[in-house]
Amino acid sequence: MTDTQALKDAAFTQYQRQGRYEVIYTNYLVDMFKQYDALVANGYTRAGDSHITATNINLAVQQVIHMIKPADVQEAELKAIYDKIEDDAK
Repeated sequence: MTDTQALKDAAFTQYQRQGRYEVIYTNYLVDMFKQYDALVANGYTRAGDSHITATNINLAVQQVIHMIKPADVQEAELKAIYDKIEDDAK
């Protein structure tokens, strides 16, 4: 018998580290701004500066920006994860 609460706690911890972000990854500034504006329009917010990188690679510059998903999206995704854990435990 598995401890479903321990699985839920582990899933929550992993989700907080990775799942709550939508990542913009592009090497075109115009595309980055388009994606950024589209996400902001849907309620996403920019993560802290430590989650933003721009890397100069040869002739291209790649931007990586983590956007935090809105609270309702995070809740829905966590609920789906918890429901899957509950279903698998049966």
